Amino acid sequence: MLKKTLALVCTFCLLFAMGTQAMAATSVELDTDPVAADQIQPRYNDIVNMYADLSISNGTAYVYAEAEGSSNVTKITIKATLQKKTSSGWSAVKTWSDTINGNSASLDETYPVSSGTYRVTATFTFYTSAGRETGSDTSSTESC
Repeated sequence: MLKKTLALVCTFCLLFAMGTQAMAATSVELDTDPVAADQIQPRYNDIVNMYADLSISNGTAYVYAEAEGSSNVTKITIKATLQKKTSSGWSAVKTWSDTINGNSASLDETYPVSSGTYRVTATFTFYTSAGRETGSDTSSTESC
C-alpha cells in the first residue's frame, strides 16, 4: 500500500512539473528597446526637447544647443559650456548664455580650440506662468 501511495504522489508531482514551463520575458514582451535604453530621460511637464551638440573642424569648436517647450512656455534660458577633458576631469573652457522669449530657442557659437577632447553641457530653463522647469543635456565627445 505504501509503495502504491508513494508511486501515486510521485506521478502526481511529475504531471504538475511537466505542465508548467518557466518562460523568460523578451524585450519585445516588455516593450523595451535596448538601443534606446541609454537615451531614457526624465519626464517633464513643459519641456518637449533639449539638445546639445558639438563638432570640431580645423581647430574650431562649433557649439549648438536647442530647446523646445510646450505652448505654456513663455521664455527659455540656455547656458552652454564648452568643456575640455583634463587628468582630473572636465574643465570649463567657455560659457555662453542666452534668453529667448517664446517656446523655442537655440544657441549657435564657435570657439577656437587646441588639441584635446571636448564636450558641451547645456542647461535649459523653461519659464511658464506657473513657474519654471530645468533640464540639461551633454553632447558626445569630440577630439582634435
